[in-house]
Amino acid sequence: MSVMPSYIATILIWSTTPLAIKFSSDSVSPITALCLRMLIALTCALLVVALWKRADFFKKRNAINYFVASLALFPNMPLVYYASQTISSGLISVLFGLMPFVTALLAIFILGENSFTPRRILAQTIALVGLILISIEQLSLGKDAFSGVLLMIASTCVYGLSNVWLKKLNAQNPIHPLDQTTGALAFAMPGLLLCWYFMDGEIVSDISQTSVISISYLAVVGSLVGFVTFFHIHRHMDIRMVSLIPVITPVIALWIGQVFVDEELTKITMVGVCFIIFGLILYEGISRPKIITVCRTKWASLKRS
Repeated sequence: MSVMPSYIATILIWSTTPLAIKFSSDSVSPITALCLRMLIALTCALLVVALWKRADFFKKRNAINYFVASLALFPNMPLVYYASQTISSGLISVLFGLMPFVTALLAIFILGENSFTPRRILAQTIALVGLILISIEQLSLGKDAFSGVLLMIASTCVYGLSNVWLKKLNAQNPIHPLDQTTGALAFAMPGLLLCWYFMDGEIVSDISQTSVISISYLAVVGSLVGFVTFFHIHRHMDIRMVSLIPVITPVIALWIGQVFVDEELTKITMVGVCFIIFGLILYEGISRPKIITVCRTKWASLKRS
């Protein structure tokens, strides 16, 4: 698989997933939509593992890696799905863009790596101001909207914990992206099903076409393809290019939400969004000349290959 198509695919998938999550709950509860998505994804993943005869998938030492990776699915994903009921898909993507800040903070305690510099501390302060503005605005819109922001903050923390912890484990025991994805899905399913049983428990008898299409898209593209393409570029692409993804996806997600479903954001929320995106750009040390230089260098290397 070529790197650049994987890079573009990852950006598009990350940008469209929040809106697809909202659509998937059109006729079923959020937890039901999530469980159906993960069941389909797990079935497809196990089928691929069986067809490829990946014996390494069943190694006992991989179990801890699978468990840690599964935290990004459960309890993380239920938080995202319920947040999607009260806040816009674009805002979900923006709040998820806070991941680099959370990851850097957790890396201090888990990996013993302190990547904070004066510039990054300033960037995190700017992003925090943006988060406060969004939280105040959502609180004024009602408790439900504010709870959606809190759920996304919790989701970002859980996902960050999973990523940093997994990085430490993978340094000792590298695992193929397909095995990692399949194992994470398998370990997450018991928790997801228990969550469905206690929070819903009703067997789906009537499901809309919107939910069917959205759940299918999230299962095959959002879960399987999205994981594989991201792990692929993470392994083969310059980290500076990978760091652009959380900056690009919130902008595209906001545009998609406004154009296709007429999602409206208040002026204060938009100001908060701008603070977060600017803070993220400053944190990653991304400037327009650097973006152009990195893209030109990557494109030249791809043409040579």
